[in-house]
Parts: sequence; C-alpha cells; structure tokens
Amino acid sequence: MRTIFVLLACIVIAGCGDERVVKPPLPDIQMTVMVTPSSAGPGNPARIAAQVINSGVTPRSREGGCSFWGGVVRLSMFDRFFNRVYLWNPLTRPLCPDGWYRFSPGERLNAEAMFDGKLYSNSGKEEDAMDGTYTFVVSFSSWREGEPPGQDVIEQLVTVRWTSK
Repeated sequence: MRTIFVLLACIVIAGCGDERVVKPPLPDIQMTVMVTPSSAGPGNPARIAAQVINSGVTPRSREGGCSFWGGVVRLSMFDRFFNRVYLWNPLTRPLCPDGWYRFSPGERLNAEAMFDGKLYSNSGKEEDAMDGTYTFVVSFSSWREGEPPGQDVIEQLVTVRWTSK
C-alpha cells in the first residue's frame, strides 16, 4: 500500500511540474493596405492607404510616433532593383519621440501617402522614379499590455507599376 501511495505521489508531482500557461487567443488585429491605381505615372499618382483595426475585445499596446508612416505603421519602399527608396526625405523627418500607445478595442488607425514619382535616397538625395514596379512593405506591431513590445507583427506587401511616359 505504501508503494502505491509513493508511486501515485510521484506521478501527481511529475504531472504538476509539466503545467503549461495557456494564453487566451489574441484579439483580431486586421490590416488592409491598398494602392490605387496599380499603374501610375506623372499626373496620375498612386495613393497608398493602410488601415489597422482592433476588432477584438482586448486592449493592446502598439508603437507609434514621428518615425512611423502616419504615426501608425512602418512603410518600406523598394525600387525595381530592390534598393530601398523613400517617398519623403528620410533626413528631414520631424524630431519627435516614438513611443508606445494603447490600441483599444474597436479603434481604427489610418495612414495615407501619395507616390507621384518623386523619390529620395538613403542620403536624402531627390530622385525621379524610373519606370518599373515599386514594392511597398507595410508592417504593424502590437502586443498584449504588460508583455514585451513587438510580440505580434502583421506585414503586407503591395506593388505599383510606375511609367514615366
């Protein structure tokens, strides 16, 4: 009898040591990115728009500030050779601190920009867009309040064809 009790105690203790913390499911964070028109040129710029919605019931934290597109999302743009280019001069962005913000249930965040053929290099040099396909990568980072930043990242890629004629 004593052997059975010791054996049961070991099984229960061993089983208790293998507990797993199960987090509740993440709220639905939805991001929509659109480029219109998909073929653009001088006099017909492309509009890039992003919207992020917290359609869940749980508040989240997110990054934001002056280094973010629209204060909301990160925007990376690449030319037809996959070189990084910018819609605005990266050296003259407003000097305000980035920070962490609450992203409440039901909240909608928006960012919008125009691609009119004027681009900037990493060094801030203005350039005219060359004919070809340009790729935009838009990303949004959020996390549960109280957790380390950047736990969940949503990323979307869209393209636009630029023709200078």
